[in-house]
Amino acid sequence: MDIRLEKICVRFPHKTVLNDVSCSFAGGKIHSLLGENGAGKSTLACVLAGERQPSSGRIFAGGNEVRFQSARNAIRSGICCVHQRPVLAESVSVRENLKLGVRKFDYSKARELFSLWLPEVRLSVPVKDLSSDARFFTALTGALLKNPEVLILDEPAAQLDSEQKDFLYSRLRVFAGGGMNIIVITHNIDDALKNSDTVTVLDEGSVRISGPSSGTDGQTLRRLISGRYSGDIQPVNFSAVRTGPGVTLEFSGLSAKPLLRPFVRNASFKAAPRMITLISGPAESGIYTLENIITGMEDSRVSGKIRITSDDGRRSFSADFGSGRISCGVLRNRSGFSFGIIPSDRNFRASNPQLPVSSVLCARKSIASARHLKEYSMKLIKKSGVAIMPEERTSCLSGGMLQRLVISRELDGEPEIVILCDPLHGLDVKAEDELCLRLENLAACGRTVLVLSAAPFPQNICGRCYRLTGGEVTAL
Repeated sequence: MDIRLEKICVRFPHKTVLNDVSCSFAGGKIHSLLGENGAGKSTLACVLAGERQPSSGRIFAGGNEVRFQSARNAIRSGICCVHQRPVLAESVSVRENLKLGVRKFDYSKARELFSLWLPEVRLSVPVKDLSSDARFFTALTGALLKNPEVLILDEPAAQLDSEQKDFLYSRLRVFAGGGMNIIVITHNIDDALKNSDTVTVLDEGSVRISGPSSGTDGQTLRRLISGRYSGDIQPVNFSAVRTGPGVTLEFSGLSAKPLLRPFVRNASFKAAPRMITLISGPAESGIYTLENIITGMEDSRVSGKIRITSDDGRRSFSADFGSGRISCGVLRNRSGFSFGIIPSDRNFRASNPQLPVSSVLCARKSIASARHLKEYSMKLIKKSGVAIMPEERTSCLSGGMLQRLVISRELDGEPEIVILCDPLHGLDVKAEDELCLRLENLAACGRTVLVLSAAPFPQNICGRCYRLTGGEVTAL
C-alpha cells in the first residue's frame, strides 16, 4: 500500500507542529523519517496511525483519500504503529496483550512471530516482568498479528543492542520484500542510510529533504538536523574553575536475581568527583537491573552496600541494601547530599503522560503560588529549548523533548551527585552534543557524574569506564 500526504498541518494553541507536509512512502520499501527533537516526526506518525486528526491536508492510502477518526479505523485500513512508548497492559500476560485488537487470535502464529525475537520468553509471562526490549518486541508482534500493509515504528532500536537491531532490520527487509510499507522514525543517521530505501528529513514541522537513501551524504543530513546549535551551553574555562570538596560515591557487592530479568552479581564500582564515570552494557547484561538497585527500585532481594563521603571528611552516608531502606527519596532527602537522578524510564518514573508539564517540572519544588510555578516552569522550558507551555499535557511531548525537560529539572542547581541512565536515549545529534558538554561542565565544577548506558556513550569524555557483562562489573 502506497501512502501519500498532501499539505498536512497540525496546529496547537501555542505552536504549529506540522506545516504543509507533503511526501510519499511507497509499498514494499523501508523509509526512514529523520529530524531533531520536536521536528514533528512522532506527530506525523500519530496522524498516519489515526491517533491525531490533522488541522488541514489530505492523506491517500492505496490511491484513495482516507480520513481516520481513530487508531482502530487506521488498523482496519491496514496501518499499524508501534510507538516509542509501547502501550501494553502491565498486569496481564504477553499472550493476553497480543490478543488485543486481533479479531481471530491464532496462538501458533503468535508463538511463531514472538519466537523470532525472544525464543526464550514464554507467552504466559506478565508484561510487568519484561525488560524494555521485550516490551518493544511484544508490541511489534501484536502489530504484526494484525497483518498490516503499512507498519510504522517510532524509534524501534532505542531499547535494542546492536545484535538485536541488526536482526530487526534484517526481518524488516523480509517484510518489505513481501510488499509491506515500513516507515521507521529514527535519530540514527547511519542506520537510516544503511537500512532504508528512502530518507525524509523534517525540520520545524516542514520537509527539508526527501529522496532515495543511496547517494545521500551523511554529513549533509547531519548539518540539516543539527545545524542550529543553540549556543546556550558554553564549555567551562577549566583553569578558572574553583571547586569545593568533591563527593565520592561507592557501591560494593551489589547482587540481585530477578525472576525474569538479567541478574547482577557482586558488582562493585566507584564514581569520583571531577570526572564522568561510565558503566556500559547491553540490556541482557543486567544494566537495567543495576539501575533499579542503585536507585532503590529493584523489587527482588538485593544485597550490597552504598557509601558516600565528602573529600573533606565532614559528611558521609552509608547503608546496606539488604535493609530495604534505600530509595530515590532516601538518597535525595536523607543522605545529606544533593542528587539529580534521571531514570531510563522517563515516562512513568520521571514523569506521567497525564500530568501537565508544570507538575512534572516542579515535582521536586515546594512552590506556593501559581505565578511562581509558571515562572519556574518557563525557566526550565527555556533552558531545555523545548516548544511547550507549562499547562500542556506531558503526553504532547515527543520522547526526546521529555528527555530534555527531565534533564533540565534534575540538573537545575547543579547537584553534587548526578546519576543518569541511558541519558542519550531519544536525543537528536544536537541535543546529544549539548548534554555531553553539560556533563563535562558539571564534572569540571567538581560534581560526581555516574552514567549507566545500554546504548553507545562517548568514552573519550569519561575519566573512568566500567563494562557490565553477564551481571558482573569489570573496570576498563
